[in-house]
Amino acid sequence: MEIILSFTGLGVGFLSGFFGIGGGTVLVPILLLLGYKMNEAVGVSIMQMVFSSIYGSYLNYRKGSLIFGEGLFVGFGGFVGGYLSA
Repeated sequence: MEIILSFTGLGVGFLSGFFGIGGGTVLVPILLLLGYKMNEAVGVSIMQMVFSSIYGSYLNYRKGSLIFGEGLFVGFGGFVGGYLSA
């Protein structure tokens, strides 16, 4: 099952990068088709989003295009909104 999930992650990463869409738009339906429950599929999607966001921030930092202060402000708002909506 880990091999299937690894290839799914590669495919979702490619599609989200190629089309510029969120990975959860593709990942959650695929995980539901693989037999995962909705809360498990969303949880996996959130973990994927965390790691891709950290890596994307690192790449932008290396290019010098990361605006750290504004990112923290938006990130804090997203954290509070996610916490309150859960």
